[in-house]
Amino acid sequence: MSLGRRWSSAAAVIAVSCALLACGSDSPPGGGSTPAKDAGFGADGSVTPTNDGSSDARVDAPADVSTSSDAEASGPNDANARDDASTSVDGSPSDAPAVDAGGTYDVVVYGATAAGVIAAVAASREGARVVLIEPGRHLGGMVSGGLGWTDFGNKAVIGGMSLGFFQRAGKKYNTTIAWTFEPHVAESIFQDLVTEEKIPVVFGQRLREKTGTDLAATRLLAIHTEDGATYRARVFLDASYGGDLMAQAKVI
Repeated sequence: MSLGRRWSSAAAVIAVSCALLACGSDSPPGGGSTPAKDAGFGADGSVTPTNDGSSDARVDAPADVSTSSDAEASGPNDANARDDASTSVDGSPSDAPAVDAGGTYDVVVYGATAAGVIAAVAASREGARVVLIEPGRHLGGMVSGGLGWTDFGNKAVIGGMSLGFFQRAGKKYNTTIAWTFEPHVAESIFQDLVTEEKIPVVFGQRLREKTGTDLAATRLLAIHTEDGATYRARVFLDASYGGDLMAQAKVI
């Protein structure tokens, strides 16, 4: 299998599995089996889940809960502080790598939803050069926008990078794992992930309408954003909610 297909397959699988961050089965929270504990979230993306028979570690985070430390809770603490705390003047994360206007990458991810962030991180860990483009101003989509109560169903089946996210949330609340969390905590976790992988994030840039793609037969060669930038890559991922890139690439 070619390296490009490996990146595409790995990122696609992770993007799909990341839906666990936003939805699950119809079982009510609190029901089901004991959570897999301390699966880890190493640089290679591997996990080693264990089950020690301990009780449910779900945390119902109150609105005024404080995080474990200022250093750990790198995300914004209220609605007014979100942009000031996590973005620079041009809308990019203050500690993110500099991004040129466009460029050539191995993987371009359009849409910094939860799936988009996880897909970008997964591709980066496979050795790909990645850029993450977000039309809005925040990382995480619905997961960092208020959908912080996980409809997890059977927690024993949640693993991989999804489980790693919930374990990181637990650390913010000084516990092993947290299935519920505040929006700023979720966004700070996504910010930590892209920062650790040194993934450049371009905020506030939307795909150009109608003329946003360069196609050669069925192959997508480049995309163009409304600011005039052009991004070329071997692999493109549309992780947005609208699916505009898929539509212009004639996938749908």
